[in-house]
Amino acid sequence: QKGEMPGDPFLTAQLRTLKKLTTTPINGFGSSPAYMTTYGVETQLDGTLKINEKKFKAAYVANPDGFAAIMDTRVTTTNSQITGSISGADFTPGSYPLVVSGGTATIDGIGMGKSGTTYTNGIGTTRGLSLNFAGTDASATVYIGRSVAQSVIDFTTEMLKTSGKIETKISTLNTGIADDDLELTKLDERMDTVRSRYVSRFSAMEAVSNQMRRTGEALTNMMDAWRSSLDN
Repeated sequence: QKGEMPGDPFLTAQLRTLKKLTTTPINGFGSSPAYMTTYGVETQLDGTLKINEKKFKAAYVANPDGFAAIMDTRVTTTNSQITGSISGADFTPGSYPLVVSGGTATIDGIGMGKSGTTYTNGIGTTRGLSLNFAGTDASATVYIGRSVAQSVIDFTTEMLKTSGKIETKISTLNTGIADDDLELTKLDERMDTVRSRYVSRFSAMEAVSNQMRRTGEALTNMMDAWRSSLDN
């Protein structure tokens, strides 16, 4: 990795998560999971992604509806009389059994609310699901799919929000910088204290040294004077 923070565990983990969005099975778009590799999205040796244009065109011609797994979050059912949509992001992509009996509907065993011909659910793995059915009795499999594009949007939104992971990381780094600054300040203070102590000690040693030098000079002068008196 290049940049200001190469090898940072947090950034490495987020990049791994982002790349995983393009390589994992995409559920909720039919009885079998879809894969981006089917549409020519390939991972290179250096970890980057590349689109194989020839493979993409062939897959799109063979199954254009399957491309929705990449671009469109949607709800489909095996009953043409039942249509649906999904709101929010608090749902789990997949297939769910639906039973409508006497105007009462259950999705994956959970009772749905009803208003006119619209059935809604606000809890569980199908939170945000809305189905429209004018009849009173029916059964179907409901497919709820979250597109790769929406997954990327949800990922970046979560990362960039005020209380998101990036903001938390920045806050942690700022706290670390503040702690480092405090430690540096304390270190500077300790260095000043040690410096003052050594300056004081060296000053005292210098004073003693000067005193000894002067004493030595005095002794030398005294000896010279004594020798001179003996010569006379």
